Amino acid sequence: MNILRIVYDFPPPWRGLSPGTYELTKAQAELGNEVVVLCGGWPRRKSYSEKNLRAVRLLSALPKIGIILTYAPAVLFSLLRLTRIYKFDLIHGHNFSPLFYHLARKMGMKRKDPYILHMHITTAGRWRQSSPKVGFWTRLEWVLHRFSERIGCQVADNIICVSESVREEVQRFYKADPKKVLVISNGVNTKLFTPNGQKAQVEGMDEEKDIIILFVGVLRERKNLENLILALQFLEKRYKLLVVGTAQEKWYYRNILRMAREKALLDRVFFLGYIPYHELPSYYRLADVLVLPSHYEGSPKVVLEALASGVPAVVSRGYQADRYLESLVHRVEGNNPEETAQVIQEVTKKKGDVDVQVVREKYGWPKVAGQIQDVYSDVLFRSGQQEG
Repeated sequence: MNILRIVYDFPPPWRGLSPGTYELTKAQAELGNEVVVLCGGWPRRKSYSEKNLRAVRLLSALPKIGIILTYAPAVLFSLLRLTRIYKFDLIHGHNFSPLFYHLARKMGMKRKDPYILHMHITTAGRWRQSSPKVGFWTRLEWVLHRFSERIGCQVADNIICVSESVREEVQRFYKADPKKVLVISNGVNTKLFTPNGQKAQVEGMDEEKDIIILFVGVLRERKNLENLILALQFLEKRYKLLVVGTAQEKWYYRNILRMAREKALLDRVFFLGYIPYHELPSYYRLADVLVLPSHYEGSPKVVLEALASGVPAVVSRGYQADRYLESLVHRVEGNNPEETAQVIQEVTKKKGDVDVQVVREKYGWPKVAGQIQDVYSDVLFRSGQQEG
């Protein structure tokens, strides 16, 4: 099967959405598909090829302009050019990236090409949860992102959502046809993320004496990291917090630093910044528990990475995954520091309560790629029926 993928984030660099889009593409290539990916990054990043996989770099996003007026129009021109050269069986877009392709389909162009839209989160949902501190240019971008996602939900043959909450949002905010919407969870590289292997070493942490809480994610307000830092007040001093991720909102990072200093907790919080994707497993193995205290999430890969590494995951009400994955995590219903501390304490007293084998079997990328392959086959079958 020849697949054209439209997604801005594709490695390198290995951050944000890019590890997941690469792992999915690689798994699909290993199934025998030929996949061409229209991704961002040019001119700093170059196009490249691997077995059954070709990454074509288009324009990078520019400050304040974002991808909508740089990468997104380049997608449509490249797609029109490539479809004259290659015969693609279907097109697979992600979130708002294919804005101009969505508009082209809406106007009747390329409507015969089977199209899958993959929703990792909704801009409409993020908007509802956003802070008044979100800047003018970001909100302007979000208006366009939301517009693209709404049109995409109208013109797609099927919509893959990574969680039940994302499914609910595309139906509520974008009025997507429920018959077209299905949930397929994110996956995890179970060869990379395993319980066995080297553990990271962090100066000031003692693996034998300390109980290590891990947070992995960008530092921004919706991640609610302050709740986790304040939870340390209700835990013994041997509980230490390891924070992996870049400060995407500088003002937020400054605020949580000041708060930790004022509460005399700064000596128990270790900010490591960005850790490359292929080095992350050693930090999961060091941890006793992963905590995700977010106000709002789609289906973040960090939970699966932790579980595959044998590390229990504590999540907030802002995290909603598929029904089975829900049974594997520990939830903080109140999402306040004291209750968060209580759940962390309960979880860390238990040892070995993660069924790693189940995670591998149900959420490994080959399994996820196979589920998406079934969706492709169904869409192509229906497309053939309509043409016939």
